Amino acid sequence: MKIGIFSDTHDHLDHIQVAVERFTTLDCGLVCHGGDFVSPFTLKHLRNLKCKVVAVLGDNDGNALGLNAGFMILGRISNPPHAFTAGGLKCLLMHRPDGLESFVKSQDYDLVIYGHTHMAEVRVQGKTTVINPGEGSGWTSGRASAAWFDTETREAEVFALSPPKR
Repeated sequence: MKIGIFSDTHDHLDHIQVAVERFTTLDCGLVCHGGDFVSPFTLKHLRNLKCKVVAVLGDNDGNALGLNAGFMILGRISNPPHAFTAGGLKCLLMHRPDGLESFVKSQDYDLVIYGHTHMAEVRVQGKTTVINPGEGSGWTSGRASAAWFDTETREAEVFALSPPKR
């Protein structure tokens, strides 16, 4: 199963739409968001996904009540860290990388996803793949990105989010 991964979208609707389109093209069986949607109105694009969404709240998600309400039809949003199983793998989704190295060192998880830093990272340490998809917004670095992970091959890739020219 492919998992679509993005984080730190910070209300950037064009990039959210591009990520959703790419996750659909990749036939993702699950999409994970590492926090910082910012506003609940951004969730409307996620309704176009053909799979469930697992997400955590970020430090800029001030309207948790609205985000929780929006997720009633999308999947699940939790306070971080959130452990779950996908494609037979033990996964951990978090926003800030607080305790990241301890989680990786424990080797309790096959996949650890985080955000907050706005810097993309894919690395493997032992049996654990660590992914930060970078920033979905592009506001900080000027480079919007997302990622995908294949639970069978354990292959991962970070890709650019470029909205279509109008």
